Amino acid sequence: NNMMTKEQSIVLVDADASSLTVSWPEHKTSGDEGLTYELQFRPTTGTSDFQTLSSTLKSSQARKKNLEPGTSYEFRVRVASSTSEDDFVTHDAPFTTLTSDQEADRMAPPTAEGDGNRAAIVQWEAAKDGKGADGYELQMRENSGGSHWTTLATNFKNTEVRKKNLDNVTGYQFRVRPAGADVFSPASNAVIGPTLGWEMKHLFRDLDDETLLRGTKEVALDDALAGKDIVLLYASAHWCGPCRQFTPQLANWYRS
Repeated sequence: NNMMTKEQSIVLVDADASSLTVSWPEHKTSGDEGLTYELQFRPTTGTSDFQTLSSTLKSSQARKKNLEPGTSYEFRVRVASSTSEDDFVTHDAPFTTLTSDQEADRMAPPTAEGDGNRAAIVQWEAAKDGKGADGYELQMRENSGGSHWTTLATNFKNTEVRKKNLDNVTGYQFRVRPAGADVFSPASNAVIGPTLGWEMKHLFRDLDDETLLRGTKEVALDDALAGKDIVLLYASAHWCGPCRQFTPQLANWYRS
């Protein structure tokens, strides 16, 4: 089956003054090894025919460069082995490049870093000239073909947020803009919410309630150790003289 369903569509991942990045749902059937896509585009003004950007795309995302600022374009895609015009999938509203002024005024992309169990810290620089005084609108998308942007909040007052429940194994991207602004920042790096590997879970398999102590506070095992590059385990015994000498020193070093 070489057809992409009409319920699927191309989505806009990012736009600047000279390029558009688009994505579409992956075509998944048995025997898809070596599958490629044919992507075409054209400006929406005039009567231009579609031009083929590529017919050998292996990814379900592509960036078209060397476009005109402030210009609208239409894209369509199909499995490269398809031969029918009816097999193309497109989108409803046109995709428009930014004007030079819009690009100069947009925020820098946020950064995203894994932070504990299935979570990430997303940070961004404050907007210029106090334009973030009313807060920031933050959006997120799964880093997979055809995923749409969804709004997390429209008026974050801070420039940092911790996003939980990041379950998608392909990761997530984020973008931000001042509340009420027209243009979003470029997309962030893709980040995967760290999880605790089965090896570590097996090591702590006899742990009561799967919790650890952080000071006097109980912390879930996954939240305490997920995403950590190095985990040090220390064991001592009350009958061991050197242990009784060293353990308090280690505890003081940890607390400091």
